[in-house]
Amino acid sequence: MSLVPLLLGLLVGTGAMPAGIASRIAQTPAPEVFPETTPDATPELPSESSPELLPELPPDDPQAQASVSGAVVSLQRSALPPNAILSVQLLDLTRASASIVVLAEQTIRTNGRQMPLNFEILYDPALIQDNHRYAVRARVLINGAIALASSQTYPVITGGNPSRVEVRVEPVR
Repeated sequence: MSLVPLLLGLLVGTGAMPAGIASRIAQTPAPEVFPETTPDATPELPSESSPELLPELPPDDPQAQASVSGAVVSLQRSALPPNAILSVQLLDLTRASASIVVLAEQTIRTNGRQMPLNFEILYDPALIQDNHRYAVRARVLINGAIALASSQTYPVITGGNPSRVEVRVEPVR
């Protein structure tokens, strides 16, 4: 018997966790664990043809979800290896002097798929303020190192900006 249902039951019973969150946690699959790799080793990944999304915990209210979507493209003609991982982030860029705030992120195992790679970042619309500036950036990691990255951010959501964008990534030098 798994300890997760037992522990979630205790948390709900004591009032330490709302039942809705506990049921979503119980339904969220456990993340896959991959062994650490060396530059010469490639971790074995599922050989599916479609990208695999890493588990994310949904917001408290599933009705209160919005998304930013699009495609990540590259002008580079070399193929991505099967173990490449795409990371796309939704950022709050409002405070120029403060560090960038990551509101949401989607991580996709490419499993050999090539560009363009589609993404959809789910976020809680309650976090969005009309007077803030939001943007998307992307990077492709190979063996844990950033191989491709967007050299700019792509404005989204507020200020008349779209919720669907095409993000271009370039080799990191």
